[in-house]
Amino acid sequence: PFEMTRTALKAPLTYDKSGAYKDMLKESGINHLAGIEEAMFFGDRRSTTAEDPDTGETVSRRHMGGLLWFLKQWEIGTTANTGGQFDYRGTTSAVTDLTAQTDYVAYRDKRIIRLAGASVTLDQFDLIEALPFQKTNSTEWCKLCLAGAGYISKVNARLKKDVQVTQMRGEQYAGWDFKVTQRTGLQGDIYYKNHPLFNTDEMYNSAFYIDLGYLKYRPLDDSDTDIQQLIQANDADKRKDQWLTECGLEIVNPEAHMFVDNLGGISL
Repeated sequence: PFEMTRTALKAPLTYDKSGAYKDMLKESGINHLAGIEEAMFFGDRRSTTAEDPDTGETVSRRHMGGLLWFLKQWEIGTTANTGGQFDYRGTTSAVTDLTAQTDYVAYRDKRIIRLAGASVTLDQFDLIEALPFQKTNSTEWCKLCLAGAGYISKVNARLKKDVQVTQMRGEQYAGWDFKVTQRTGLQGDIYYKNHPLFNTDEMYNSAFYIDLGYLKYRPLDDSDTDIQQLIQANDADKRKDQWLTECGLEIVNPEAHMFVDNLGGISL
């Protein structure tokens, strides 16, 4: 929730006749949507309890699993293995970071590739990018790679001759102009895009490879993103609003996606 005093709402502002409310509404909305995106990538599915501040009752708090959580479940493979929630891969052994089976060449079920800042050869990079193409929804046989700026710069530094930039132009696209860097390989097309959420120290050299056909956004009925206005107490000398979204993320065939963590570089 965000709030402003009545005085702040009513005070005339020389720089903006509408006042500061719309700026606070926009900033809060951006933070809200960024929080949803972060949960969709990094959320851990779990259920906890909390105390309702109005009634004192104990209520449930449910957190949705993000793409990385589902990839971890894919690598665990089955409910018979520790921590497994789904029978994704039958009776196979887990290929998680906690096992010895972490070689993405020997174990092609790997979907979380943790490079720990190490460089890979171009042949190894091609093997990594081929992994999620073992399952593809798109009839165009393509994946979207959302990455930090460092990851994209390392790919571009090594593959300058293999990538092309497509940019939409024209009046019909006003306000929607964007750039996409595309690489066409034997396994399919990969579209690279820097994501603002990933320009942190932890994600600067990392990337998610995503098959959009296997992702579904599932809001509850009448609970998609909207603004709830005037939720302050009746006698409060202020205005209080909040953005509200209640949703989940449905991920079909997690093996169609991949996470590459901390790419050090791509050598010859």
